[in-house]
Amino acid sequence: ICRTNDSAVRACLPRLDEPITLFRENEIERWDRLRMIMVKLDTEGQLERLLKAREDEDAAVSTLLVLPIFSKMNI
Repeated sequence: ICRTNDSAVRACLPRLDEPITLFRENEIERWDRLRMIMVKLDTEGQLERLLKAREDEDAAVSTLLVLPIFSKMNI
């Protein structure tokens, strides 16, 4: 679901309601923390539901960002 490069790990953590970085955490520790969180959520049956909900939220926000803004001059 998330790649092992650090930027992908950093992007994935907030999608799981986790902080991007803990105090003094390095890339390997961050990846390990993500892996442990994903395993825990997967065993509880929560991982797919949570990621799907986040994707739906992101899609809704991106849709709002591309809608044209109308002003009195456009009407």
